[in-house]
Parts: sequence; C-alpha cells; structure tokens
Amino acid sequence: MYKTDLHCHTSELSLCSSESAADTVKRYVDLGYTSVVITNHFTHGDLKHSDLSYEEYVDRHFEVAENVAKLVEGRINVIPGIELNVKHTGNDYLVFGATREVLYAIPNIFDMPIYEIHDHLSANGCLLIQAHPMRFEVTLVRPHWVDGYEVLNTHVNHPNHNDIAMLVAKSIGGEGKILTAGSDHHDAEQTPSSGIMTDVPITDAAQLVSILKSGKYHIFGPEAH
Repeated sequence: MYKTDLHCHTSELSLCSSESAADTVKRYVDLGYTSVVITNHFTHGDLKHSDLSYEEYVDRHFEVAENVAKLVEGRINVIPGIELNVKHTGNDYLVFGATREVLYAIPNIFDMPIYEIHDHLSANGCLLIQAHPMRFEVTLVRPHWVDGYEVLNTHVNHPNHNDIAMLVAKSIGGEGKILTAGSDHHDAEQTPSSGIMTDVPITDAAQLVSILKSGKYHIFGPEAH
C-alpha cells in the first residue's frame, strides 16, 4: 500500500507554519510516505497584506510544490493543492486538481459564495473538500456545495472531533461523498500521522482526483475506522 498525506502546510506561504517545504518533505520521505499534497493557505488576508498580484499569488503556491519536487529527485511525489479560505467565514476548503489556469480564471474567488466556487471547480475537473468540518469555529456546509469532507484531521493543536465528523458526514449523505484524511502538518513538533492508502502510487493531481472519485483508497491514522 502507498501512503499519501492530503493536507500539509509549509512556511513559504502558510503564516502559521514554521517548517520549510524542503524540511517538511524530507520528513515525509523518512516516514515512508509515497506522496504528499502541499495545501498551503490560499487566503484573502494573505493576499491583501502582500505585494503580490492575484496571479503571482497563484504562481507562488504552485512554485513551492514544484521547487521542492525538484529537490527530492523522485524520492516522493509532491503534488500541488491549496487550502482555500473565503471572506466572512471561518471555513477552510481543500482544493485538489486545480491548475494555474483554473485559479487565474476566478480572481474574485475570495468574495464568491462557496457553491459558485464549487461549480467552477467542478466544471474544470477539480474537487472541493471541506476541511476539519467539526472544529468549533467552522460551519458545516450543505452536501451539494462540496465534493466531500475531511473526516480525519490529526493536527494536534485543534479539537477536530473526528469521530463526530465521520458520523455527521455519513448522516448528511456522506456515503455518496468523498471522505478524506490528512495530518494538517505545520511544524517540526508535529509528526505526520494520517492520510490515505492506495494500491498504486499517486503521482500527480489528476490521478489524485481520479482515485478520490473512484473510492479506491483507505483512510489511515489514529482514530481511523
């Protein structure tokens, strides 16, 4: 079985992270992961306080993953993703399968309602997963506004209520939704400990989307059932 972490932050773009992409990915190699998705925060506040244009901000997210992939020279598959936060909500969403061009096309993404974002991403073959839906500051969104829910998040500094997340996700139609797991890794004090296991290695974003849609994977980590 091949291990993939679907939720990981690095210090280059996530202000809450203290570990570089190079050090983070080396950690995953040492722990036997086959793949890791770099999901740095994609947030209106970060863009507002930076000197980057929206297009440059998009580029930076892809460059972090691309640059560290070159450093590891095939020892692990590094896949670009984002953790999207829109205005007027404490919700976060993992986006898988997006390209630069898909994100370039929605420069007002931070102001859009989540169902419109979902429609655009879905039309372009991407997935929108609500991250850690049972944290106290989060509002669970309607099932048809997202492709699925992160039901196992092992960030040690947040009350994720993963057992409740799984029950709620299934009770509101989760059997027909994509359920994911990730470490939500941020720093050296946190050891990656969860994700998905597959029969084949996941090598790129398109394959990741295909596998998640197919359901041919197993969630692993503490509290996994």
